[in-house]
Amino acid sequence: MNYKEKDYKEIFLKELNNALTNGLISHQSEFEKYIKNKQDISNFYVMILSVVAEAIDEVYDDITLEYISTKVRSAEGIDLEDLGVLINCYRPEATKCNVELTFTLSHAHEEDITYEAGLSVFGRTTGYEYVTLEEVYFPAGEVVATVQAEAAIAGVKYNVVENELTRLPNGYSGLTVNNTTPSTGGSEAFTDEEYRYVIKNWILANQRGNEKAFIDFLTRFDGLDGYKLVPNWDGSGTLKVILDPGTAEQLKTCYDGFRSDVCQIDEDIYMTSSAKIGIDVYATVDVDIDVVNPYSASEKEDIKARIISAVKLFIDGGGYRRDGSYYKGLVIGEDFIPHKLAAFLDSEIPELKNISFTYPTEIITITDEEVGTANVISIEMV
Repeated sequence: MNYKEKDYKEIFLKELNNALTNGLISHQSEFEKYIKNKQDISNFYVMILSVVAEAIDEVYDDITLEYISTKVRSAEGIDLEDLGVLINCYRPEATKCNVELTFTLSHAHEEDITYEAGLSVFGRTTGYEYVTLEEVYFPAGEVVATVQAEAAIAGVKYNVVENELTRLPNGYSGLTVNNTTPSTGGSEAFTDEEYRYVIKNWILANQRGNEKAFIDFLTRFDGLDGYKLVPNWDGSGTLKVILDPGTAEQLKTCYDGFRSDVCQIDEDIYMTSSAKIGIDVYATVDVDIDVVNPYSASEKEDIKARIISAVKLFIDGGGYRRDGSYYKGLVIGEDFIPHKLAAFLDSEIPELKNISFTYPTEIITITDEEVGTANVISIEMV
């Protein structure tokens, strides 16, 4: 039987008609008035019917909430999560941002120097904490070591720009740290609609070797900006998996996870990182059109620096837009389109009046195994 919620008007009108049929009230002419003015009913019996109808209406509200909470298509929040738990399909939680850290000793040592994994590093302006995923190892005579680290707290807002992670706890004199590239990855927990889709495809995601099983695994993976799956890559069934950024740690962890949780026993997997395609941008910019008082040389230098930063943000991502939203930049396989960059700059740089690209003037095609990265960015102010 299909459930249908009833409201006060429908319930009250039905009871009034029943009362009329049974001779408990004498005429129907005032039904509309009774319904519209439920707080001002002079007929005592009709007033009782109104009170009962209102109480039943409230009960229907609770019944409806209970009814929709048991349906995947309509349940929300904790009710939807409860349905997912029944089939062991949990809401994908927020993932953590990853970053490569460069540690530097003040001088070389005659013996090996090692700092255990789990070393905390903090942002100089944000205060965000990142934790190393591997030991920081300096062989004798070496002063530089690079390691992977992840944000202590999951979520996209904990991404950091380059040169942000420079603070170490007390007790690490002679050791400095920096991130020369922005962090990658990080996402928020799935919304109800995203999670609803996961539940509906739960059977497929739990079949080893199924495409949705790989997607579900990668969805929950920390530090990824993107990925591509290429079936039958070599013409014989090998699955090629391209990760962005695809650090050595990510490739190993992902490969091991696929083998233990996702692949069928005889599947061939080829893991690789996305190929980085450097993008040069040469452009002439005008900020003085229709301006009564032209900008000074120092003001133009400041605007120029902000334009260069915005171009890098459009391509590389890993930072925040003027409105405070996080921007991921170009993803795997996304072409570089000068027009889109111009529109992006127009929203990010209020002073910008006109921009003319001398290079590139056409779309730069990026394949499904590549991702564009900022290379030479040259901006000339006129």
